[in-house]
Amino acid sequence: MKKGVKIFGLMFLSLILLSSFVIAADAGVGGMVESLGKIVESIYQKGVEPLAKFMIGTESAYDPALFFSLIVILVLLVSVIWEITDRIPVIGNNNWVQFIVSFGISLISVRFLGASANSGWLEVVLLPNQALGIALMSMIPLVVYFFFVLDVGEKSKTLAKILWIFAAILFAVLYLIRADTLSGAGSFNPATVYLLAAVASIALLFFDGTIRRLRKKIIIEESGRKTIHAAELEIRRKIVQANIDLRDLVIDPKEHESIIKNLRSRLKYLMKQ
Repeated sequence: MKKGVKIFGLMFLSLILLSSFVIAADAGVGGMVESLGKIVESIYQKGVEPLAKFMIGTESAYDPALFFSLIVILVLLVSVIWEITDRIPVIGNNNWVQFIVSFGISLISVRFLGASANSGWLEVVLLPNQALGIALMSMIPLVVYFFFVLDVGEKSKTLAKILWIFAAILFAVLYLIRADTLSGAGSFNPATVYLLAAVASIALLFFDGTIRRLRKKIIIEESGRKTIHAAELEIRRKIVQANIDLRDLVIDPKEHESIIKNLRSRLKYLMKQ
């Protein structure tokens, strides 16, 4: 059954790659890529497109972007429903039944979306995912910077505050520079994200000490102790126990490495307090 699932996944991955080639060809990529794109487009129109229309209900005009979106949605649905049905004894105990239920429900759902692509339902599904992608990608730099400053602050609280001030100024300047050039993106100016990041940096500047105390409190509570010294001893005991578990084959080397790395990180933080 696992082999069948792998083949199924490979087929859909191939379909996605085919649609990507078609999109590249439509975008006017020259030379060999354009020629290859035309060949793939022909294969797509004669083989893949009819199958796609039958399976996902894309009976509108040839639209590789729509097809790509529906295939991705189908794969996501199959993955989620597979995980859910795995917890249902009657279905999860039989891999073939689990596959048929997961794929069947997903196929019906995606076919409905494909058939009603022009009615707005597809946009209802896609827009939250677009919003999630924008939110994650725009906040990742600030999150990375946050943990960087948090580590720097363990050695110098003054330097950490300077870094937060620098970040606030940088994001504010970016907002002032980009506010006009990005104003044509719609009713919401994307440059506002820079302004929000500047405000967040200022807030983190004032709450830097509170965040550190909270982090220390969480580490102490997780150790089951009430003082830093007692927490350090408990973490050291857990390190010794992890080494014993590795020796007795209770855990494998990969699990041991992960456990030790986490415990040493907590111990290092407590020892600097």
